[in-house]
Amino acid sequence: MKSKLMLLSLFLAAGCAVQKNITIIPKPADALVRVNGADIGRGTVEHKFTFDQPEDTFYVTAVRKGFQDKTVNVTRDYPNETLVLDMKPYTRRISITTTPVPAIISVDGRPLTAEPTSAVSTDVEFTVDASDNWITHTITAERKGFIKSEQQVTWTDSQPLYNMRLDPMHKDLRITTNPPGAHVFLDNQDLGVAPLTDRQVNFEFDTNANAWVDKTLRVEKPGYDPIERKISWDNGNSDYEIDLIPKSKTIRLTTDPADAAVVIEGVQTRRDGDATVADLVFTPNEQGQLRTFKVHATKKTPDAAWYPADMTIAWDGGKPDYTLKLREVLSQKTDGTQLQMKRDDGGWKMTAVDVPTTSMKFVTEPDGDQPTKIVQLPKGETIGSLSVSPDGQYLVYTVVGGTEKEPTSQMYRVRADGTGGPTQISDGRSLDVTPSYTAAGDKIVYASNRASKKLNIWAISPIGEGGITRYTAGDSNDLWPSVDASAKPRLFFEAHIDVDPKPRLYTVQVGATLPTDLTQLGGSEPRISPRNDTVVYTLVNDKTGNHDLYRVSDKGGGLTESLTSESDNIDPAFDSSGTKIAFASNRGKEAEDGRLNYDIWTLDLANPQNLKQVTKNGSVDDSPAFDPAGGGIYFRSNRGGVWGIWKIAAK
Repeated sequence: MKSKLMLLSLFLAAGCAVQKNITIIPKPADALVRVNGADIGRGTVEHKFTFDQPEDTFYVTAVRKGFQDKTVNVTRDYPNETLVLDMKPYTRRISITTTPVPAIISVDGRPLTAEPTSAVSTDVEFTVDASDNWITHTITAERKGFIKSEQQVTWTDSQPLYNMRLDPMHKDLRITTNPPGAHVFLDNQDLGVAPLTDRQVNFEFDTNANAWVDKTLRVEKPGYDPIERKISWDNGNSDYEIDLIPKSKTIRLTTDPADAAVVIEGVQTRRDGDATVADLVFTPNEQGQLRTFKVHATKKTPDAAWYPADMTIAWDGGKPDYTLKLREVLSQKTDGTQLQMKRDDGGWKMTAVDVPTTSMKFVTEPDGDQPTKIVQLPKGETIGSLSVSPDGQYLVYTVVGGTEKEPTSQMYRVRADGTGGPTQISDGRSLDVTPSYTAAGDKIVYASNRASKKLNIWAISPIGEGGITRYTAGDSNDLWPSVDASAKPRLFFEAHIDVDPKPRLYTVQVGATLPTDLTQLGGSEPRISPRNDTVVYTLVNDKTGNHDLYRVSDKGGGLTESLTSESDNIDPAFDSSGTKIAFASNRGKEAEDGRLNYDIWTLDLANPQNLKQVTKNGSVDDSPAFDPAGGGIYFRSNRGGVWGIWKIAAK
């Protein structure tokens, strides 16, 4: 009986379906639920499962973007009324490398290693956010001294390999200098001229030494010593200001003689024993030229006096000690004779005038080049005027004397170096004055009264041989002849006409008789340029009574050009190029008593305002003549108490 009941039960079980109601809960809650591949709803759903056969199985799957599908098999024996489908995010193994140095690598702020590394791998989960966008992970690589490197990682990246490059730290440099305008170099790289703004510069970090690598900042400005400074990351500081320090030194200045009063321009001085001490700062100008300081020293006692002395103190490589020598005043009265044209009974006449002059007992210059003595006259005799031969080998000059009514003048010739002594080239029976060599050098032209009471222009061989040729024969007194280098030579001269109270300037072709008046106002001492194009001469300024230098075209007429003013300027003479003029001027006052004294000066015709003083002896220096062979200047002087001819380097 029992066996029959069991068989019946098995029959009923095999032939009847079993149903189960199961609540399916997906996680995340909005996942799509599928049973045996068919969608049954999204989120939590209740589903009736019918099991017709004991072996029936249902495949319940949760599907959601950003998660791995979750599938659970449900059989007739499933014991629960709920089914939770807990979905897992996707995972991917990623590999991270760093260059150029190891670093601390983090994912979403979580360090993967405790020490810097150049490579590491890790598993990263990927899912989506509330908007169904794939979430990203942030990879960072950090190392002291480098800019933090950062990358985003997503599920859709084509490769799981990520290289993190760490760049050096950088900052924008702002560099100023005081004063501005200095050239800035960084590790010898030219950054430009300060002030510099926003110049981005990398700063390296030495990982082995765990220290920043210094850079050398150098600034250079002409006139200042270069300044170098080490700079580094400096906590990110970008502003650098560098003060350029001008050169400075403390100088000690002694004077000879001692205890002279010393003034240094714009600088406070102090005494230290026998020396004047000053602290000098040599601030450069914009061109980098260091400033200089002018020193002026004076000394005078009841018994003696010295010329004021000047010197310029430059940087001189830091030289501290200087000595300034003052020249003692050694002036003396020296008589001289001067031949002058004066009006007498309505006419012109040459007279001899005694002229007291001042000379110095010494013959040297206070500084610079020193003169050489060529000719020295006996005491009591006076040089009249002089001229140099075109080849620079010889000088011709006159010795003047006599009385007011009977003046005398004798011409001499001497080698330019003074050797051999002078040779007389006129007979002394007439008044022979103002000689000059012709431009060709084959003759000496001069003024003489050898044929009448009037002075006319004559020509003689330089060695005094042969005949004497008369160039002018009018009723005027003709002086200061000058013959040019034209193919048909022309004579330029000064003429004193009895009916005219002022001297005239004339030119005439040698051999002709009708001269041309060069200027309306007249003038004296005409000298034709070696270029044959212009004549320089002197003219008395009616307002001041001084002689000024002028020049006019060799053709005469037209405008004349004033070259000097504000002093008495006489005896003009061209150099061999025709570009410079030497002359005598009393524009330089003597320091000890303020007296006007004639010295030799030069001017460049291209810039006549830029005058240069050649002599400063304190004696009378005049009648200059350029040496065409050597660049020096011959001149007349009474230095040493006697009249003579000297030579000095031209300036």
